[in-house]
Amino acid sequence: MRVLSYFIVSLFVFWGCSVPVVPQIAAPEPQPLPPGGTAVTLRLSRVIIEMPKGAVVGQQRIGPECTNPEPLRWRSDTLVYNDGEYHSAFDVIVAHYNFVPKGGTTRSANPLFDMPVPQVATGGGELMLVGARITNVKQNDCLNLGLMNLGTPTHKGSARFSVHWEVYSPKEQKVLFTLDNEGSGISNTFAREGEPGYMGEAFASGLKGLLRDEQFRRLVSTGAGKK
Repeated sequence: MRVLSYFIVSLFVFWGCSVPVVPQIAAPEPQPLPPGGTAVTLRLSRVIIEMPKGAVVGQQRIGPECTNPEPLRWRSDTLVYNDGEYHSAFDVIVAHYNFVPKGGTTRSANPLFDMPVPQVATGGGELMLVGARITNVKQNDCLNLGLMNLGTPTHKGSARFSVHWEVYSPKEQKVLFTLDNEGSGISNTFAREGEPGYMGEAFASGLKGLLRDEQFRRLVSTGAGKK
């Protein structure tokens, strides 16, 4: 009888730990630019997430076993990120695929200006600013509020959303390029808010789509005004 009880509990935990996955999209790896092949320094300026407050975006589960599914409602007004997880992911990815000059990803921990001027570009090359507007969020989340992390809830799950990208030239003071695509991501490990998670994975997926775009690649390889 005790063995049967352990089996039932184990089966419950096993099935409870799964979180339904939001349909994902393919995110092929971008082709790296040749070393030294970029003429511009890229910076992620801002990420904005816009969703109707109260909209149902997916499913919410709770606890380490991810049980008690209920509708997940978007509880925030417009979210604006000037630093953090998305910016860290951006710097790592553009450097990995050679989309910035050597040393061009250095970022001040306490930026003084919302819109840097071209002279602050490091590593050589003209500065271009990238902005991302995220909409149409679909999200399944598991929230864990255990005894060890009451003040710092952790999450895991999956997401998919639309991204509108803009590339702005401070030198020319205008937007030089726009692109609309999607990103998706999954995280099977609990992470605190602000740490790398499934939203960051989805952002990285959309960013890889930007880096694959031929028009964008020509722009950053030649620089504004050098076409």
